[in-house]
Amino acid sequence: MKADLRLAAHSDPGLISEVQQQAEEALYRYLNPYIGGPCGDGWPFGRPLNRSELYSLLHRIEHIEFVEDVQININESPGRGAAQPLPPQTRSVEIPRYGLICSDRHQVKVS
Repeated sequence: MKADLRLAAHSDPGLISEVQQQAEEALYRYLNPYIGGPCGDGWPFGRPLNRSELYSLLHRIEHIEFVEDVQININESPGRGAAQPLPPQTRSVEIPRYGLICSDRHQVKVS
């Protein structure tokens, strides 16, 4: 997943680094099959991921003025091919009935 976040103009570099770390931690926690999901008790089997959930999650982090972009990448067979980006007009990622969400690497850009 890639996210572009904006802080107030002329923000301190230390703050930028701190917000980036907080955003990455929030994404890894939320998209975790064991401790993630909307209730924080693991991602429910078969529950889709809506792109707006990620915008909401990131907006809750202090000092973020706005989330410019969120790009979701999908890899249904890790280790067997490259992740494919979800088209921007697609609002949610459908998950098979017994499937789960599991994070790969996140790239968070804060400026």
